[in-house]
Formats: sequence, C-alpha cells, structure tokens
Amino acid sequence: MVRKAQATEKRIVAVDIGGTKILAAVGDIRGTVYGRYRCSTPRDCGALDIFQAVESAVAAAIKKAGLRPGDIAGMAVGIPGVVDYKRGRIVKTPNMPLTEAPLREFLFERFGFPVVLENDCNLGALGEAWLGAGRHCRSVFGVFVGTGIGSGFVRKQKLWRGARYSAGEIGHMVMQIGGPVCGCGNAGCLEALAGRTAIERDIREAVAQGETTVLTELLGGDLSVVRSRALRAALNAGDPLVTRVLERAGNVLGAACISVRHLLDPQRIVLGGGVMEACGDFLMPRIRSVLDADHMRSAKAPDEVCLSQLGDYAVIVGGIALAGKLCGANPLKKYPDVELRVLKSAAQKPDPESNEES
Repeated sequence: MVRKAQATEKRIVAVDIGGTKILAAVGDIRGTVYGRYRCSTPRDCGALDIFQAVESAVAAAIKKAGLRPGDIAGMAVGIPGVVDYKRGRIVKTPNMPLTEAPLREFLFERFGFPVVLENDCNLGALGEAWLGAGRHCRSVFGVFVGTGIGSGFVRKQKLWRGARYSAGEIGHMVMQIGGPVCGCGNAGCLEALAGRTAIERDIREAVAQGETTVLTELLGGDLSVVRSRALRAALNAGDPLVTRVLERAGNVLGAACISVRHLLDPQRIVLGGGVMEACGDFLMPRIRSVLDADHMRSAKAPDEVCLSQLGDYAVIVGGIALAGKLCGANPLKKYPDVELRVLKSAAQKPDPESNEES
C-alpha cells in the first residue's frame, strides 16, 4: 500500500471505460485535471483488446500531463458492470466481454502503481457528490443514461455498494414484466426500455414497419448504431418517430426515479450520461412531469432532480476521489469547496476514430 503522504505529492489516474469510448485522465485531489486521452472502445473483440486500449489511453494521459508512471500514486478504473471492489474482481459486465477478466492485475503489471476497480456509475455518482450537481448534499443518487443505464448511491460522502456490490443497479430493475430482453439476460429491465441501445432498437423496429425518420438520411441508411448526437439532430429537425421514442424513454425514466424516491429518498437525483447530455432539455421536463404526478411524494423539492454538472468528467472526478481516499486523503472532506479545473494541457483534439459520447 502506498504511504499516505503520496496522495498530496503525486497525481492520480482515473479511467472511464464506456460502451463506445475509453477516457483516461490524470488529476489531483484538489480537482485539477492535468492530462486526458480519449479513444474508442474496441468492438466485437475479446478482453485483451480492451485491456490494451485502456493501457494505451492511460499511458497517453500520463504523457500528456508531462509525467511518468513513477509520479502516479494510484489509479481508479470505472467498469460498466458489477465489481467486487474489495477483491478487485469484475463479477459481471453484461454489455462488454470483461466478466472475470483480470484487468487490475494487468494494469498493475504494466504500470506498477496501485489499481482499484469500481462500478463506473458509482464513480459518476461520487464525482457529482464531490464537485458536481450533488455537492454538499447528504445523499446523492446518480443515474447515467448512455449505451445502457447505470446508477450509484452516495450517502454521507460514502458509496453504498450493498452486500454483493450491486446496490443501485437501477438499469436492471425490472420495469415491465415480459418486456424486451436486456443485455444482462433478464426481461423488461429499465436499460432495455430507455437506454440508448433500447432507443436504437425501437427506432429500427418502427422503420422496419414502414415509418420514416430523418435519421436514415443523417446516418446514410445505417441505423445499427444511433449516437446521442444523432438523436439530438433528429429532435432539432422535429422528427416524429425519434420524438415519440424519446418521450417514452423519458416517461420510463421518470417512473424509475419515483421508485428511487420511495426506496431511498435521496436528497438529490442527478441524471447524466451521453443521452442526457445530448437530449436532457427534452427529457428532463418529461421526467419531472412523471415525478410531479406522484401522489405519494412527501414534500415538494424543486431541486430534487437535476442534470449532471460534470458531464464526461463525472466518472473521472469520482475516480480521483476514490483513489485519493485509498491513498489516505478523502477529497470530499478535505476539499469540499474546490472547483473542477481542466488545464489547457489536458485539451485533446478529437480522435477521428473515437466516439465522443456514450
């Protein structure tokens, strides 16, 4: 274990492994990001390909920050699935071939500094609780709508992981008995009804039945993958099909937030992820409308539900906070009022092969 002084003397690496992109960044416990690197997540591949992509992204971020691996105190990696945090074990990744894959050992062997694995949305919620929309809240529930849907719960500045490390997996909460089959294998999960892959599926099915959409022209007839920016463009064009599909997704997300309200009663529910970043101004009124119709709400709280303030950096900031705690400094307690600061040296021209969203 690294000595406790290292958290303030050295930098921390945080990595967000998403369904379409890998983002690695180097920062410190005062909320400053010194270098970052983004690349595409390999598709239709095995675990080793993803391992190597993460390794390359981390090395590039460290280099961009003007540092060497010996300058790094530790690293936190956000995994899109269930993670045994204490053992560093990837238990289940429904949308990626990383189940039981030894990523922590691989990265430690390559870089030589401590590595901790955590659910990506747990890190996102922790990031929003520290420097984002949940700052100074007693409890924060983060919901992240991207390729799939994940969530995390922070209470009294600590992650609530549950007895088997899968607490807060709202994306796999069953919302419709006998509904569409989810990537996890269950049917009717929230993710299978309102995640981006579900939105893509609903659009493709409608087109197969004869409906038209501006997306066909925007994407050259290929609707196999519909990015969030394309959904935004279709909304801007007033596309009836995309509008209807997103309205339905917003209503389902609102219903899920009602369940969160009654089960956990968090002070704040923060919604983020690529779909919310691109289409949040359309989705949030529908989510709030469903919440406002809840007859069991105990009191009005106008700021109960809000959009993420950190965007792409939510998981990164949460990773810095978690790795900082492991190195002996709790940023949420030590630096509760700092602001996220991204140095110009951390700016990166988009990789033409990378996907700039979830």
